[in-house]
Amino acid sequence: MNRLFLLNVLFCIAYEIPPQRIVHRVSVTAQLGESVTLECSVLRSHRITLAWFKEVTGQPPVYIVKYDGQSKPIFFDEFNDKSRFKMQNIESSFNLTILKTESSDMAVYYCAALTDSQVLFGTGTVLLLKGIESRGSYQNQPPISESVQTNCCAVATCGQDIIGNGTKEAKTDYNQNMRILVILSFARSGCLVIAIPIIIIFRRK
Repeated sequence: MNRLFLLNVLFCIAYEIPPQRIVHRVSVTAQLGESVTLECSVLRSHRITLAWFKEVTGQPPVYIVKYDGQSKPIFFDEFNDKSRFKMQNIESSFNLTILKTESSDMAVYYCAALTDSQVLFGTGTVLLLKGIESRGSYQNQPPISESVQTNCCAVATCGQDIIGNGTKEAKTDYNQNMRILVILSFARSGCLVIAIPIIIIFRRK
């Protein structure tokens, strides 16, 4: 009985789902031919697959790498070159390093989290190279492209979640997630208020 009660208490304490956030720098400037690291921090409550995408102005975004946290990272197509691209994952960091930068590396890079039903993009990092003029204006907007091959059926865009052929406002999802978070927070607090005095009583006995 005591074990069951303690397990219930631990469940109440641990079962909290914080909102997921993807944070990376707005822009990074590097010298042509030198290495540059694109940093990404992902705050997550459960195991997910992380990925990097590259988008050049006027072209569809392309998959660079994905990492599920268990197996080795998978690089795609021209990015599968160890002399040019490396990935580093330490705790909440998911960084992409480009070695010996070339003019073609100038683009917007998006760090993303892949769940079972959607792809959650960060705001994007613009990579600029000194001495090279930009051929177009780069805007940090999560891409929309059916050509991006993912394990999901959806690609998220700013303000929307596209799931299958249907579309729903991300604001609605956000509000629902916030309600769930608030409810779980209150539930956890209630469990603690009830559990702590009972634990103290059990210890005194």
